[in-house]
Amino acid sequence: MIFDATRPGYLKFPSLRPWSRLLTLSLLVLPFLALVVSGCAGIDFHDPLNLVPDTVSSGSPEAKKQRREFQLDRTPAAFTWLMANLVENGMTVSEVSEALGETGERYFEDREMKTHGGQYQDTDVGYKWGPDTNGRSVVLFFRDDKLVNFDPDDFRTGQQSTRSFLKTATGY
Repeated sequence: MIFDATRPGYLKFPSLRPWSRLLTLSLLVLPFLALVVSGCAGIDFHDPLNLVPDTVSSGSPEAKKQRREFQLDRTPAAFTWLMANLVENGMTVSEVSEALGETGERYFEDREMKTHGGQYQDTDVGYKWGPDTNGRSVVLFFRDDKLVNFDPDDFRTGQQSTRSFLKTATGY
């Protein structure tokens, strides 16, 4: 700031143009240098900004990998792996949602499944997860907020039984 004595009350500011280039350069370079200096262990190029958080803090690295793959790419293989390895009878809706990495959606069109699909009671409540990229979703039933009549072996063998209600084409 410069005071001009010939003009009372006049202040003249020096040009900021030389500083603007330096400021722009530092704003571009400093974040990169901060990553290098801090020892950035590695970037997940599948989700470099970590836009899909892994809500489950525990679990094996393979479970986290499969959950993330299902969340981002909706791959059938990841969906099947999660169902076969992380979901089991007696889990609550929130536990299944946590295992799959997405919230189950209440499924109200379950009358036919309850009457023709196995050992379900009228009071059982269905929740749907999915779909994957093939349009397949799974509807699981809960009695007293606990998963019932679920067999993870149906997903391990690759042949889903009618009890798991894995549907194609319609998305249900």
